[in-house]
Amino acid sequence: METEPSPAAISDVTFDPGSSPAVTYDPGSNPAPAQGQSSASTPAMTYDPGGYVLTDLSSMEDLQAPIKTSSRIKYTCLSVSRRFISLGATTGGLYLFHREKLKCLQLLANKEGAITMVTSAPDDNLVAIATSRGLVVVWELNIERRAKPERLRISTEHRG
Repeated sequence: METEPSPAAISDVTFDPGSSPAVTYDPGSNPAPAQGQSSASTPAMTYDPGGYVLTDLSSMEDLQAPIKTSSRIKYTCLSVSRRFISLGATTGGLYLFHREKLKCLQLLANKEGAITMVTSAPDDNLVAIATSRGLVVVWELNIERRAKPERLRISTEHRG
């Protein structure tokens, strides 16, 4: 029976729009950690041309804090914008975090099924989610105005 490498053993992930994702695994590439550092390697994701680099430079425990007390809630997808990290969950909730501080800013409640995809508009004020029931929901975040998020539109065109 084959086993997959542990997340700590994956050295980097590269996405090329013209091909499938490639995962590089080199068990000998993890040098001994310095005193006080984790032994886990730092995974990096690269999208080219002119895309984004995702790297784990610090602990992501702050992102787990809102769901830590429940074993049934899992994150299903993510979107990263200039200011926010949006994480969709199996409960249908969308957790919105400040990108630099990793502080949870909002939880958008959604009763339309688990979130399967999330994306943010370039101005960081709109977010769209797709659900396991085939619905697409667009929210206006209203963070700048310190107002409640507003559901702008719900589309059932993709319902199966």
